[in-house]
Amino acid sequence: MTRRDTRQVGLPHIAPYEISHLRPAPDGDRVSWRADPARSVLLILDMQRYFTDAFTSAASLLTEVTDNIDALRRQAHESGIPVVYTAHPGDQRPAERGLLADFWGPGLRDSPEDTAIISALAPRPEDIVLPKHRYSAFHHTELANLLDEAGRDQIIVTGLHAHLGCLMTVQDAFSRDIQAFLAGDAVADFSSGHHVMAVEYVAARCGAVVTTAELAKDLTGGPAGLDAFRARIAEIAAVPVAELRDDTRIDDLGLDSIRVMTLVDRWNDEGIEITFADLAEAPTLADWWPLLVTGTKGSVR
Repeated sequence: MTRRDTRQVGLPHIAPYEISHLRPAPDGDRVSWRADPARSVLLILDMQRYFTDAFTSAASLLTEVTDNIDALRRQAHESGIPVVYTAHPGDQRPAERGLLADFWGPGLRDSPEDTAIISALAPRPEDIVLPKHRYSAFHHTELANLLDEAGRDQIIVTGLHAHLGCLMTVQDAFSRDIQAFLAGDAVADFSSGHHVMAVEYVAARCGAVVTTAELAKDLTGGPAGLDAFRARIAEIAAVPVAELRDDTRIDDLGLDSIRVMTLVDRWNDEGIEITFADLAEAPTLADWWPLLVTGTKGSVR
C-alpha cells in the first residue's frame, strides 16, 4: 500500500450534499452579533489539496464552498480585513503529529500534491499563512497574537472541516472572548450530518452562524458604508451632505415619521434589522449609525 493510499484509511471520501439549507434551528441562535470590518479577521482553514482531494465525488460542493470563501476573501481585501490561512505541514515527526496519527494516520506528505493550498484560493503576498498542527487554529500558532496586535476581537471562520477544525477554532475563540462567526455555507464536512452538528453546536454554544451573503453586507460597514448612510439621510432630508455632522439631531433635519419609515423599509429590504422604535429613541446621526451596523432590534439600550 502506498503512502497516498494510507492516508485514505483515515480521511473518508466525501459524497455531495446540499449546503444552502444548512441553518440552525429557528430557536438555535443565542447571539445577534454582527461582523465589523474594523474588528474582524478572515480565517481560511486547511484548504490544502490533501483535504480537498477527498471531494472528488463532491466536486460541486467543493466548488460552491470555494466560491463563497473567495467572495469573502475579496470582500476582506477590499475592506482592509486581514486574511489568515492555516496549513498543515507535511512529513510531520511523530511528536508533531501527536494523537492525530491515532485517528487520521500519518497525514500529509511534504509535497505540493498534499500541502499546497488550492490554486483558486492561493494566498496573496499580504496574506498570512500559519502552520497548524491540531484541530484549533489557535493551538500553538500565532493567531491569538495576530488578533491582539491588530486590535481585533472577531474572526470569520471558513474552510475545512466544519465539525473538526472549524468547530474547535470557534470553541477556542469563545474561550478567549473572541467573537467567532462560522460562515455556514463557506465550510464543508464529511457529510451533511457532520455539517449540521457543527452549525447547531456553534449557534447554541459558542458563536454566530452566518451566510456568505449576510457577511458581505456586514463587511461593507466601513468608511464607504458610512458615506452611503450620510448620503441617504441627506437625500431624504433634502439637505447637502456637507451639512451633516455626527452630532446633527434628527429633529433638526425635519424627518417626519413617514420619511423615517421610508428609511426603515429601505434598510429592512437590504437585510438590516432595524425598527422605527430603534430610530425614534436615537436623537443624533451618531446614534443611528451603530444601530445600522449592528442591526439592533427593539429599544435602544
